[in-house]
Amino acid sequence: MNLSPEAQKRLQGELFEVQRRPEAWGLVIPFLQHPDPNVQFFGAHTIQVKITRDWCVFQAFVELNYRFTHL
Repeated sequence: MNLSPEAQKRLQGELFEVQRRPEAWGLVIPFLQHPDPNVQFFGAHTIQVKITRDWCVFQAFVELNYRFTHL
């Protein structure tokens, strides 16, 4: 697939926007299990971004979930 530089920049921006969303945590495993190495790379990059930017949010979610499952 040959994309113009403008289209590539736009798509890259959209992918980075996806990484900022809370739902991106749930995309990591499916991306890592995808047969395309490019998708796998994006999955690995996504988890790195989420850990760096949003670890405290994830940690709070896990703790809250733990409390509800052990009531």
